[in-house]
Amino acid sequence: MAEPAKKSALRKLLSELYNRTVACGARLFLLNNGSLIRGNEKCNAYVYERLKDDKPFMLMRLGVSEIRWFSLYDLKKYHPGRKPGPRDMVYDWPEDNLEEYGEVFSECYRNADAACVWYISKIGEAEMLHKYAPRAARLDPGFLNVINGFDMKGPFWLKALEGKKVLVVTPFDEAVKRQYERRNEIYPEGFIPEFGELIVYKSVWFISKEKELHDPRFNTWFEALEKQRRDIEKLDFDIALLGCGPFGAPLQVTIRKMGKKSVYLGGELQLYFGIKGKRWDNDTSGIAKYYNDSWISLTEDTRPRGAERLDMNCYW
Repeated sequence: MAEPAKKSALRKLLSELYNRTVACGARLFLLNNGSLIRGNEKCNAYVYERLKDDKPFMLMRLGVSEIRWFSLYDLKKYHPGRKPGPRDMVYDWPEDNLEEYGEVFSECYRNADAACVWYISKIGEAEMLHKYAPRAARLDPGFLNVINGFDMKGPFWLKALEGKKVLVVTPFDEAVKRQYERRNEIYPEGFIPEFGELIVYKSVWFISKEKELHDPRFNTWFEALEKQRRDIEKLDFDIALLGCGPFGAPLQVTIRKMGKKSVYLGGELQLYFGIKGKRWDNDTSGIAKYYNDSWISLTEDTRPRGAERLDMNCYW
C-alpha cells in the first residue's frame, strides 16, 4: 500500500475509534444520569403506552444543528469547536440571536417527556439533556425508522394513532394527503392505521436570513415560529406528527400546553407516507427495498429556493 493510502487508512481508523469512544462516553453519562431506555422494542413499547394514555406527551428529537446552536447559548460550555455550516438549516443565524434562540429551546428541553439521543458526546448532548431535561426519558432513535415496525413483537407505536385525529406538520402537505389515501398500497394493509381524521398543516420554509431564501411574509425565524404556533392552537386534533426542521420542538411545546401529544419524526416523516428522497435511495437502513409503484418523489414545485441548504437537497 502506498504511503498516502496508509496515512488515509490510519486517519479513517483513528476517526472511527474516536467516534466510538465519545459515543460510549455519552452512553455512560446517560446511564448514570437519568432514565435511559435502550433498544427498539423497549423504546417502541414505552412510546406506544404513552400515546395510549390520557396525559400530554412530547417526544423530542433535536437535529444536530439545533443542538450545536443550543450549546453555544449554554455559555459556550459545550462549544462544538465550530459554528454550524452550510448543511444546517439555521447555519447563518447571527450570534446576537443566541439568547432568544436559547430561551426558545431551553423551554423545549423543560417540556420534553422523552428525547431521542444521538450520543454525540463532543457537543455535550447528554450533559445538556441532564441539565435542562432531567425528567425526560432518553430513547434510542432507531425505533422511529418505519421499517423497524415490521419486526416489533408488540404493537408498533403508530398503532396508537388508530381512530385518532392526527395532525401532520410538514412542508409537503399535498403529497402527504395524497399518499395517506394509498397507505395500504405503500405498506402491507393495516401497517399504517386508519386515522379518525387526518389534518395536515403546511409548515413554513425558513432556510436563511437572506430574504430570497425564506417565506417573504416573515422578517425573522421567530416571527415565522409565532405564526405557526397561533395557527396550530386553532386546530382540533389528538396527536401530532412533525417533520419541520428547527420549528419542530418549539411547536411541540405549544402542542403539549394544549394538552395534546406529539412525536417529532423529522425527515423520516415522509417515509411513513411513501415519499422517496435521495437520502434513502442508497441508505444502509434498507428502506429503498420497500419502494414500489405507489411510492412517489416530491415534485419540483415543492422545492424552495436554497433547497441545497436543506441537508444537501436530500428530501427530493
